[in-house]
This record gives sequence, C-alpha cells and structure tokens, in this order.
Amino acid sequence: MSAGLRAAKPENREAHSTMLIHIAVVLIVVGILLWIVNRFIPMEDSVQWILNAAVVIAVILWLLNAFRVFHSVSEMHMG
Repeated sequence: MSAGLRAAKPENREAHSTMLIHIAVVLIVVGILLWIVNRFIPMEDSVQWILNAAVVIAVILWLLNAFRVFHSVSEMHMG
C-alpha cells in the first residue's frame, strides 16, 4: 500500500470526527436560533432578509475559517 493510501492515525480520525461533530452542532444551533427569530419575532421583510443574509455570510466565513480555507486571509494585515 502506498503512503498516500494508508489509513489516518486514530488520533487524527478522532480529531477530525470531533471537529465535524462540533461543526454540525453549531450549524444546527444557529439554524434553530435563526428559525426561532424568523418565526416568533415580528419584523419587516427587509430587516428579516438583512438578518438572514448577515447570519448566512457569518456562518460561511466561520466554515471557511474552520476548514482553514480562510485562515491565511485572516492573518493578513493592512498598513
């Protein structure tokens, strides 16, 4: 078996599965909270749309950072 096809170490698998479980729990909680806000707090459609868009953008940025896609960009400093 080549080096690229070897199974990951058990510690790495546990760390990855823990990270994925954490991400899934956070996504579920954020989704439920957003649903509760949309369902039970009366607000204008434009305000609700802006809130939903802001939450979705924040979650996407958080996911990109969690998977280290956005990590290098967040370390850049201006000036």
